[in-house]
Amino acid sequence: AGEIIAGGARFAGDPDHDCCEFAVTLVDDWQGLGLGRRLMRKLMRVAEAMGYRAMYGYVLAGNAPMLALMRRLGFRIEDSSEGPRVKLVVRDLQGVS
Repeated sequence: AGEIIAGGARFAGDPDHDCCEFAVTLVDDWQGLGLGRRLMRKLMRVAEAMGYRAMYGYVLAGNAPMLALMRRLGFRIEDSSEGPRVKLVVRDLQGVS
């Protein structure tokens, strides 16, 4: 009792152990407080320590706060094969620790 789940973050690696895809979600009341940034930095450090060289994810094109966070964290923002409503964000992981 008393615990609150504010969100979640994870990554899944490709079979070659080269890239990994991340996913982060936060409850609306917890957005804009820096939790997403902290979760992403932790994911990036763990993925790099595990030997992954790059991380990517998909962000809704209309999610300006998440796209801004991705830019601040050094991700490139590209068009995705998912269509114009979804952006692909990609970042090299060397040196994130």
